[in-house]
Amino acid sequence: MKRRLIWLIPLTLAATLALLVAAGYWALMGIDLNDYRPQIIANVEKTTGRSFSIGEEFAVGFSIRNGLIIRANNLVLGNADWARQPQMLKIGRVEAGVSLLPLLSGKLKIDHLDLNGVELSLEPGPDGQPNWVLDANQGSGTGLDIELQSFAIRSGAMQWHTADASVGPDVTIA
Repeated sequence: MKRRLIWLIPLTLAATLALLVAAGYWALMGIDLNDYRPQIIANVEKTTGRSFSIGEEFAVGFSIRNGLIIRANNLVLGNADWARQPQMLKIGRVEAGVSLLPLLSGKLKIDHLDLNGVELSLEPGPDGQPNWVLDANQGSGTGLDIELQSFAIRSGAMQWHTADASVGPDVTIA
């Protein structure tokens, strides 16, 4: 009887852990980020003072190796009112791997952030302030402790416009 009890305790713990993992996976897969799209867009616009949009794909997934996977396509951040181009930044596809356990303590640990199809337009303004300096008075920030482990731009282009309306050097990542 004692021998059976010794095996029953670890087996029960393992089964309980498996059920918790399965329930967590089921709960995460039930999240539709599109339900939160308006709030996310509003928060980005409030924080940056610029227009922001997210394309059709905006999804969450799960991977045993990478934890939470967030994917989105066609992200567009508007430019300053005075800029030549209407958009400062376009990203064709973004994928972020987020560790789950640090989220419980209010920390956002991004294991990887992969960007594809990046188009960046940089230029100084009439007062010398560049378009990549965002109005810090717009928002209060996230309140999260954010850690980024890995960042990659897989493909993209950057264009620099000078103050005299000429186009400076272009950078392309293929």
